[in-house]
Amino acid sequence: MNLIYMPRDEIFSIIGGVWDPGQTTPVHDHLTWALIGVYDGEEREALFRRTDDGSNPKIAKIEKVSEKINTKGHVTVLGHRGIHRVDNISGKPTINIHVYGRDIGHTERHSYDPVTGEIGRFVSGYCNVLRDTILDESSSLRIQISFKRTLRYFSTARLGAELQTRLGTVRPENASTAMASEPSLSRIR
Repeated sequence: MNLIYMPRDEIFSIIGGVWDPGQTTPVHDHLTWALIGVYDGEEREALFRRTDDGSNPKIAKIEKVSEKINTKGHVTVLGHRGIHRVDNISGKPTINIHVYGRDIGHTERHSYDPVTGEIGRFVSGYCNVLRDTILDESSSLRIQISFKRTLRYFSTARLGAELQTRLGTVRPENASTAMASEPSLSRIR
């Protein structure tokens, strides 16, 4: 995953991903809200939820609640408790853009073994940023311009309204009305 943009206060991070054919993620969480949009290609996404009380930090009971194929233009919305797994099932790379409600590359998160229930811990990092690097203003400007070009692809009702809501620039009741009419939006909280 490549960091595209993150403001100095780290209130959100925008990540670009290229997934090779057959590449998969473990079942994992983000511990923050997440917007994941498919720019090109095709992926299979399985959404999970914990069914236990969360009191054991080493074992979780999880169940798959849905599985679907996401194609170009689809945006998944995950809440703080969202858990999922993604597989590139196409014969070509899948390109997507992710927006998270924190510096996701430096956040300790969890992976889940769906058979044994074992909980692992990991920090994903970024492929294009050294661990303690701070972007300078000119780098941030170039990244912002690139991000704006990418964001034009996604409709306001899909990614823009949700992002504005998460960042507090639009009232949630107004954004949810726009998103409720969008059939390809997945949500799990």
